[in-house]
Amino acid sequence: MPVIGTAGHVDHGKTALIAALTGMDTDRLPEEKARGMTTDLGFAHFTEGSLRVGVIDVPGHERYIRNMVAGASGIDGALLVVAADDGWMEQTGRHAAVLRALGVPILLLVITKADIVPPERPRLVAKDALSRLAAMQVRGGGYGELPQHDAVPPAGVIPHTPAAPWTGAIPWTAAIPWIAVDSIGGRGIPELRDQLCRILGGPGESSAGGGGSSSPVVPLSSAPSRGPNLIVDRAFELPGLGRVVAGSLRGAELSVGDELLLLPQAESLRVRSLQRYGEAVARAEAGCRVAVSFIKSRATIRRGDCLVGEGSGFETTSSFYMLLDGYSSSFKPRPGLSAELALGSGHREAMVYPVKCPGFLRVTVEAPIAALPGQKFVLLMKGGADVLAAGSVFAFGGHEARERLALEPALRAAASALPSSVEARQVFELERAGCLRLGAEIRPPSGAVRAGDWIFPEPRWRRARALFEAAAAEPGGFPEIGMAGRLGLPREATLAIARRLAEENIITLNNGSILPPRVAQEGDGGNVSALPKALVELAKRLERAGEAGLDLAAESVPGLKRDLAALCRAGLATSLDGRLHVAPRVYAKFVDSIVGPRSPGSTLALGEAKAATGLSRKWIIPLLNRMEHDGYLRRVGDEREILGKLKTVVDS
Repeated sequence: MPVIGTAGHVDHGKTALIAALTGMDTDRLPEEKARGMTTDLGFAHFTEGSLRVGVIDVPGHERYIRNMVAGASGIDGALLVVAADDGWMEQTGRHAAVLRALGVPILLLVITKADIVPPERPRLVAKDALSRLAAMQVRGGGYGELPQHDAVPPAGVIPHTPAAPWTGAIPWTAAIPWIAVDSIGGRGIPELRDQLCRILGGPGESSAGGGGSSSPVVPLSSAPSRGPNLIVDRAFELPGLGRVVAGSLRGAELSVGDELLLLPQAESLRVRSLQRYGEAVARAEAGCRVAVSFIKSRATIRRGDCLVGEGSGFETTSSFYMLLDGYSSSFKPRPGLSAELALGSGHREAMVYPVKCPGFLRVTVEAPIAALPGQKFVLLMKGGADVLAAGSVFAFGGHEARERLALEPALRAAASALPSSVEARQVFELERAGCLRLGAEIRPPSGAVRAGDWIFPEPRWRRARALFEAAAAEPGGFPEIGMAGRLGLPREATLAIARRLAEENIITLNNGSILPPRVAQEGDGGNVSALPKALVELAKRLERAGEAGLDLAAESVPGLKRDLAALCRAGLATSLDGRLHVAPRVYAKFVDSIVGPRSPGSTLALGEAKAATGLSRKWIIPLLNRMEHDGYLRRVGDEREILGKLKTVVDS
């Protein structure tokens, strides 16, 4: 569920474009209606097939540049809007500079008001805009050329070459697709939706049903985070719910009942309700727009505040060091320069100080703010609209002289590991973050281990492997879904580790559980010839028992408990509660009968589970508890919520 946004000069038709694209008017304030001009952020969404896209509309007037930065901090990609009659304007450049600073790619260049100009004018405006973007080295979406449409006015892609090779931390993409539209008459809008769906959803998501990128957009505008985080960009009151806040959810999923920490206030809040694009949900996945209310909270929450879960990495600070990006290396402020810091959706008055280590600044803010190492920032001229500098949060502290004496020598040491090459920068980020997703231009550095699209320093990899092996050795194994919390890594990185360890037969993945390595397999039960004869016979007996299973309490065989535990470790038995056991195939069948027909977020009553499986209360309660342990279900009062179907495979 990506979130996209607009960017561009005032009166270039951004709001009209969003209205044509989504059917929603994002100008919600009386002042905006009266003046016919967007002054604050507007929100909309649209659905195309299985793809749902959130949209943030931003004001184009230079007076509201801070609101524009707040909106851009919550998006995964932007539509840069240029009117066909005016062409490129000063604020177009400012908005493009903000997108570049925040690492937000331009997904499409949209030429609006194409109905009021000669037919050749949109192409000339697009060519001029793309050449300016190339000179600025503004990032494209990375999807290459898209098919041209026969819309009138014409649409297409103009390939172009950057003015100079880009060697900084943000990869350069040479092709930005463009399309011309008439937002009022509707010409070009279907083609715009089609191209957006191709870019955002990959094959099969387009309304036209073809082609496109093989990789959907992933959140790029926020720093990596290991827990859920939501930077508030809208807060309002609703009768019966109290304070409701909204923002783009990052890092990890969020569920009703979760506890969050409000920063910078450091107040604990518990989630009362969630809405995703106007629909009440029990769980929201990272990457979508979410509205949140809280249980018994009187907290005052404003734009720029941050809601974070455990392990998010966010900290509250009033003094920190920032690493300038490659475009800001010439910025050399006088000590104590007054500026405005735009970080996330918030901004603060700030004092900027140079440090002896080139490429770094020290910034103090007038009020504490929540920040994440690696999070992008923009420094604006105080009271103005010009971007002074940009970069990322590097280290917290420096308010006291004694802190500076300790920190600044460390910065100089760090600078030696930050040459201009992409690979060297990513090696340093790898050491700081503990793991890194590979990009197109990133090669695994020496001393790192690769798993899927992720690379890990060797010490981190050894620790992860040891934790996986320990999890596999636990009686009955350990749920794969729970390893991200143990490792303190993103879930996608954890899954990549599990896949590689399973391929190397260091662990076994079975029905969402981590188990010891399998012996050589034969059929669904494995080649049990390597097992002791007693275990071979017990595995066969359990398989013959089928759905009747085996109740340890009803048996009087010496050593049976030990033997069943050994079968569980070998992946040849599944323990429901330490007493009741079934073959893994039978457990998978039970899971499929309960989870398979139901959608994530739906609820399940005990009677429904009994009817679906045909089990008695003696068996159904342990089964549901095991499924909850494995991450298929979650207890909500007297019912269970369906979390999803993980990897259940049922033998035919």
